[in-house]
Amino acid sequence: YGNYNAWTVSGAATGGLIGDTVAGRIFALKRERDGFWNVRTGAGPRTSTEADNENNWTIRAQLLIRPTDTIDVRLIGDWSERDEDCCVNAPSITGPTGAFVDALASDAGTLRNGDPFDRDTYANRPTDFRIRDRGVSAQVDWELSDSFNLTSITAYRFYRSNSGVDVDYSSADLWYRESEGNSNQFKVFSQEARLSYSSDWLNSILGVFYADERLISRQNTFFGSDYERYFGLLLSSGANANTVSALTGLPVGTNVVANTGQRDYHRHRASSFAVFTDNTFTLAEGLDLTLGIRYTDEVKRATSHYTNTSPGNACAAAIARRLPAAALAAICSPTADVAFNDATISQRRPENRWAGSAKLQYRISPEVMAYGAYANGFKSGGFNLDRARLSPGVLNPDTSFATEKVESYELGTKTTLFNRRLLANLAGFYQTYKDFQLNTYTGVSFVVTSIPKVTSKGVDLDLLFNTGIQGLTLNAGATYADTKFGDFPAPLPNLTRLSGNRLPYAAKWNVTGGFTSKQPITADLNLLASASLKWSSRYNTGSNLDPLKVQEPFAVLNTRVGIEPENEAWSLEVWAQNLTNSEYYQVIVDQPLQSGTYGAFLGQPRLYGVTGRVRF
Repeated sequence: YGNYNAWTVSGAATGGLIGDTVAGRIFALKRERDGFWNVRTGAGPRTSTEADNENNWTIRAQLLIRPTDTIDVRLIGDWSERDEDCCVNAPSITGPTGAFVDALASDAGTLRNGDPFDRDTYANRPTDFRIRDRGVSAQVDWELSDSFNLTSITAYRFYRSNSGVDVDYSSADLWYRESEGNSNQFKVFSQEARLSYSSDWLNSILGVFYADERLISRQNTFFGSDYERYFGLLLSSGANANTVSALTGLPVGTNVVANTGQRDYHRHRASSFAVFTDNTFTLAEGLDLTLGIRYTDEVKRATSHYTNTSPGNACAAAIARRLPAAALAAICSPTADVAFNDATISQRRPENRWAGSAKLQYRISPEVMAYGAYANGFKSGGFNLDRARLSPGVLNPDTSFATEKVESYELGTKTTLFNRRLLANLAGFYQTYKDFQLNTYTGVSFVVTSIPKVTSKGVDLDLLFNTGIQGLTLNAGATYADTKFGDFPAPLPNLTRLSGNRLPYAAKWNVTGGFTSKQPITADLNLLASASLKWSSRYNTGSNLDPLKVQEPFAVLNTRVGIEPENEAWSLEVWAQNLTNSEYYQVIVDQPLQSGTYGAFLGQPRLYGVTGRVRF
């Protein structure tokens, strides 16, 4: 049990079912928690006054079947569901459009001159969030001989998410998405087979992998009752809420009809087949060479059907009248663009690629091993499943983005020193990316765009120290990474700051530290204690590197203290996550439709509670 009325109950059971042939394990969990946010709902129709709550359950069952001494079969099934309110934000900066939002809302509309970390915000539309996730798998391990083993893994997974969104993140009724028609549904089948071989001088794996992924994505974005008046105020600097009608010549209230808008349907399929091998050769005592190679053949297909539940008359009129760019952009957003009236596009993207790796490692002594490694790989290209256009009124039939390719180099050592009391690992790395896939929000849609070059170089250190004091272990780590975009022209108008600068979320320094302790306090009772600290240097949370989206250096401290008997039959612990209540941003975004306003999604506040466990 914890603060925010959080409670979790979970249990697991393991044991033999049929002699030495069949064993089973089952795990189940139920968790609920109140939300972190207080939400002011204006005139509704939202009724929930909190957000970022938790309400989920999961169950996972396994069977291990051993029909012979050389065959193991492992069957796994799981089922999870989540029904929550997510997500809202609060302005970190409220721009001049805040006054128009206030004028249209029945309450204050949006946060003005407040602190987002008070976690008070505004949303008049539901932000319900639902996930249904379930899957099964079967793994067969067959020992063919002392040297050969065969493994087969067959799996199927179903996943569906529905999410409602108050797109303007205010209590004015501007823009929203209904959860029932805003969903992603995946059905994925995969099959892998591996043959492994081991001897004194060679350890080898030869395998094949097949996957078939089918996605149905439904997207809607509807206009609220205040949308037309909002843009009327915006285009007239607050003077006339009926400005849109004056610009298009259409009657007031007919330019943007409430509760109409975008309703799109995407069907996507990805089929992938790969052959791979990984081989470790012992060249001499302590000297090993590992070579790996993989060939992948993949085809992606997407069919997108776009519809507008309103015909886009205002957009058509704006284009016909050749309105100025600012007015055209406001009236003819992709959601209202006449180009998407009952339009269908089909795309196909085949590709086949090789990837490989090589690693040479040498055990200098029983305590010290050094290695050097090279690898190249890729992330397949794909399609943006969102509206894309060449200009207002002109649909773009090509929503594809390129394959991302990477080459990486690493040098390092792994050591166990001082009679194995200190484990120290040190590595230096250098990586180059071509056609780096950057996901960015343009203000009206999400777009994956290709960045010609990205480089990342740095050093990583990990330490684990057994102090010699009974039950006390210390750990620490530090990573320095210099991760930058190359020099290139801006691929989109909102990405002019990227060239030559550091990537979003790419902190130069990440430092961790902590301890675990298990100390006797009586003959049969132990005191348990642990703590972990993570510190990060400053970084930018925005894909466009806007300087107003910077997260300053921060640290998060987690702690736990408890007691348990020597036989570990039970335990009782008190714990805290983010003990110091450190305030930090997960991401800062340009608030949709509100130029100059920035919305902040926040990291978790301090959480604390008590946990009891019983084992029997």
